[in-house]
Parts: sequence; C-alpha cells; structure tokens
Amino acid sequence: MKDINIKVDQSIIKTNLISMISHPNKEAIVNLITGMLEESSQASTLFVEYLLGKSEVIIPTVGTVGKFNISKVWISDKALLENSEYNLNGYVTCVVVEELGLHNYNQIKVQFPTVDITGKKTTTFTGLELKQFLIDDNDFDDVY
Repeated sequence: MKDINIKVDQSIIKTNLISMISHPNKEAIVNLITGMLEESSQASTLFVEYLLGKSEVIIPTVGTVGKFNISKVWISDKALLENSEYNLNGYVTCVVVEELGLHNYNQIKVQFPTVDITGKKTTTFTGLELKQFLIDDNDFDDVY
C-alpha cells in the first residue's frame, strides 16, 4: 500500500475535537489535545486516519512474544546478532517489555537475546514500530 501525505490545518483538528467532546471545560480540553497533536506528526496522522474510519490500532501487551526482521531494524552491533545462533532465518525472537504509545514512531520496546563483542550471551532492547513486530509465523510473508 502506498502512503499519501496530506497537510491538515489546525482548524480541522479543532473542529473535529469540538464536535466529539461534550464537557463543560471543552475549550481547554480541545486546546490541550490540539497542541499535543501538533507536536507529534505520528499522533496527528493517526487522528486523521481514525476520523476517516481506520480501525483502532492494537498494541501488543507487555509479555507478548514475537519476532522481528534483523535487517529491517536499527540495532547496535547488528552484525554480531546476524552471525549468532539467535538469527533464525533473518529473524530474532523477542518479547514486548514496554508500550511506548501510538504517538511515538517506535510504539513498543522489546527485549531480545544477542551476543556482545566478546561472544558472551546477553540480552538487549530496541524500539519497534508495530509493523516490525511479528506475532506469528504467518506474518513472515509480510513486506514493509
């Protein structure tokens, strides 16, 4: 699927928020949320997508086990991981340790096994976009 970039004026966000919120302090809430959306292009993109009918994004909960493609994720010492026993056909098993929020570019933090420069087995962490986190083997056919 090809991404389409659009520019959205602040007034569109405010107008939609005003119509959604029913609260005596509506104006303050609208101003707060509008300011937060202005600071995060990721959050404002999701806001517009939700207005257009996109289904809610589900974030894997802490403790969820999955995998990620080593070549498509930035990690330090990638070569060590690629050449280790933890490399399973280009993927490494990981577990979600923290939800970082949809407003971030990396929405989850995962922990995974690796080796250090001396060859010692250890674990480390990285942030992933949701599309980089694969829950089951059927996801290995996905291309992003």
